[in-house]
Amino acid sequence: MQIEVEKIVFGGWGLGRLNGKAVFVPYVLPGEVVEIELSLTKRDYAFAKLKRIVSPSPDRQEPKCPHFGTCGGCDYQHIPYTLQLEFKQQQIREELRRLPEINIDSLICPIIPSSQPFAYRNRLKLRVKREGYTVKLGTYKKNTRSFTPIKTCPVAEPLIQEMLIPLEEVLTQHAAIAQQLTAIELFSSKDENRGFIVFKTLVEVNKKHLVKMAETIMTVLPSLKDVLYENPAFVYPRSLFDKGYTQSGLIFKIDGNLLLRYPGTFFQVNTDQNRELIKIVTALADITSQDSVLELYAGIGNLSLSLAKKAKRLVGLEMNALAVKNANYNAQRNKARAVFKRLDVETELEEFLKEDNLFELLVVDPPRTGCIRALKTCLGLLQPRKIVYISCHPATLTRDLRFILNQGYKIESIQPLDMFPQTHHLETVAVLTQ
Repeated sequence: MQIEVEKIVFGGWGLGRLNGKAVFVPYVLPGEVVEIELSLTKRDYAFAKLKRIVSPSPDRQEPKCPHFGTCGGCDYQHIPYTLQLEFKQQQIREELRRLPEINIDSLICPIIPSSQPFAYRNRLKLRVKREGYTVKLGTYKKNTRSFTPIKTCPVAEPLIQEMLIPLEEVLTQHAAIAQQLTAIELFSSKDENRGFIVFKTLVEVNKKHLVKMAETIMTVLPSLKDVLYENPAFVYPRSLFDKGYTQSGLIFKIDGNLLLRYPGTFFQVNTDQNRELIKIVTALADITSQDSVLELYAGIGNLSLSLAKKAKRLVGLEMNALAVKNANYNAQRNKARAVFKRLDVETELEEFLKEDNLFELLVVDPPRTGCIRALKTCLGLLQPRKIVYISCHPATLTRDLRFILNQGYKIESIQPLDMFPQTHHLETVAVLTQ
């Protein structure tokens, strides 16, 4: 069966119609006629697999990666980068138009492109599969558990790309122990030109054999600072060489600060665009030396250190205990007026705000699920003059903005940012004032 693609919607899907029903299909462009095979059918919509491009768009380009379409990591490599940006700009605009009685188009700034559409990822997660005496590294195909071996990843930083083949060769040499691995995560820092890797293992694992394999890897890949392992019985990864997190962590140069990232903590995957994000947030926050800042989901202090430079004080709240330890280390190392506390903002924020609620600025950088519960608690006990909301998901951003608007705030600006080229994801910074 065939459909004509009308447009690209958030999620990387092309939207077409089949007997009036919406059909979503990946790896297409508007105006293309494509042959499809339905994979999931609901009453009002369906998802389909792309079988063949019957009539290609003149905008279609050859993907840079030989694994595109089977890897499952990228959505947009068949689309020129300037057009990717146009699609993302349109998608955030269409989503935010759901907000009532607001001329949202006048508030949305042009999306800020990534300086590097490729070779930008400082983190890569790969699955491990043993086939006889050979061990393969790969990924799962989009929305499946179908394993796809990969030999290259053009969106990864060069240091990570250089690790792939030597790492697979070492795993094959140690195939017996490699079968106890479920995945491997590779991390790098362009600023330090170093990296570390984390083995994801089964609960029952022979550590002695893992150490032996890790020693070989460190010899073959001298740029590595450490090899760690993690399984469901651990809260955080552990060094196979008994190194401390400060020894294992990677250093990034951010706005005049030296930011250390511990293994087991979150950091933005696009280092250069992360710097751009920090500049934007700091500028839009417009902090004075009399302002106190409350930051929710503060992580390792990625945004915090630059904000704290201008503020009277900054308090960062974060649930991940290791991230809190990491953030306080970064604050002390960079002499920032910031302190970080371990706290679940979903359940413990009210108690905290009853003790300390003198904050002029609220900064939130939640996960994709948003932070509606935390906002309800926060705005019930706190009346900040300004809110800066960093979002990685347009739908939850729209939902949370609707709540903030109902509390009497108004949107000052919306700034989209392309943190994830070649994929459908984007980052957005929303600023609201009373």
